[in-house]
Amino acid sequence: MKYLKYSVIVAGIALMAGCGKDNKSPGGTTEPLQPEQSAIYPKPTPAKSSSETGYTGWVGDVMPYYFNDQFQIFFLHDATDQVKQTSKMYATSTDLKTWTKKSAFKLTAPAGYSGTDFRDPSVFYNEEFNEYWMMVSTQKSGRAVLLVFTTKDVAADDWAVRGTLGIDNSNYLMMECAEIFKAGSKYYLLFAEDWSNSPGTRYRVSNSTAGPWEMPAGGNDMFDGHQFYAGRSVSNGLSRYTMGWAHRRNPETNAGNLTWGGNLVTHEMYPLSNGDLAVKIPASVAKYFNNETDVKVKNVAGGATQAGTNFTLTNMGALVRFTAVDKTVMVKGNVSLSQLDGSFNIGFNATENSTGTYIIKLEPKNNRIAAYSDGQEVTRVPFNFTAGKAYNFQLVMENSVAVLYMDDKVALSNRVYNMTNSLWTIGTDGLSATVNNLKVATHQ
Repeated sequence: MKYLKYSVIVAGIALMAGCGKDNKSPGGTTEPLQPEQSAIYPKPTPAKSSSETGYTGWVGDVMPYYFNDQFQIFFLHDATDQVKQTSKMYATSTDLKTWTKKSAFKLTAPAGYSGTDFRDPSVFYNEEFNEYWMMVSTQKSGRAVLLVFTTKDVAADDWAVRGTLGIDNSNYLMMECAEIFKAGSKYYLLFAEDWSNSPGTRYRVSNSTAGPWEMPAGGNDMFDGHQFYAGRSVSNGLSRYTMGWAHRRNPETNAGNLTWGGNLVTHEMYPLSNGDLAVKIPASVAKYFNNETDVKVKNVAGGATQAGTNFTLTNMGALVRFTAVDKTVMVKGNVSLSQLDGSFNIGFNATENSTGTYIIKLEPKNNRIAAYSDGQEVTRVPFNFTAGKAYNFQLVMENSVAVLYMDDKVALSNRVYNMTNSLWTIGTDGLSATVNNLKVATHQ
């Protein structure tokens, strides 16, 4: 990211409920996170004194690590009330608490590569080639490349240039925060880009770390939209999670400009049978919402009818308003669309006489789910719909972050500043829809 050189890596906040325990990992058991201390989409908390490093701020690029039966979350800390720190970011540790900086080490861009955009290193041991790889985001001839360095001994500080990765459909300005991991029989390459007409975290698939890195079989290379950025993954040996950040805005209103840094968002990630990557709500996050009740309807309008927890919305203008969200909640149910024209809508920050100014739309004709603020598109994720098929969904709302999970395949992260204490809605425009078993759950 462009703010990288002004940021400092600090030890992360306590992990939200959403990550399991690897029984094969070294180390003893750990105390569980207390519910009153947890948050689904946390940001750094205030420090007790100016000598501490946990200043109020925002989460930037996340670097998760699993060690000693715990997920350790490192991130770039955008502490808005403190002077930014610059540093050379190579240090070693045996316990992830005490670090020894190797300030004499310096790695610069080789000839022909950008010396200013040369950043976001990702170091891992490549078992396929029995060597360490360092993957660096940079540019060549003004376009994005991922440059690989190799070494047999990371302690020797002797990195040799291996070359760039061959990546299908990668005509971007930069490919940031890149990462390679293996899931099943396939290798996956994650990267983030912020300059195309559909920015966000993307991925490619390969049978080898050396490539070629190709588009997913299903044709969709995103599992969330623009407001989930710089997602990197981590596994406990049982499940894999991708952690990124939800853009904040400046000023902090829905009309503000998208700004670097935000809240930590975590999805559970897994490969489908065709090799594509899918995301779903982490199992322990869903389990956190242990108090389930029927939704509370404020009013029904247009061609909408209610039968208990089931709702039928007919064609143009059908609308159901629900009581205000005043705490962290998860709404869940399933939805089926009658045809592939029009849209099914979920509205936020609604008033008694409004559907809200921030709306998530299921748009089957466009094969996507998109969100709009005051009619302007904010974010979108590809998704293929079939008329008449029922899709399960979960919608988690906490403070100004709302994340929609659809059919355990994709997510759509959103920033909605005036969501709390406002009504929320479901409605249709140009199609009919059925929503069944609609429930709302909180933590008790």
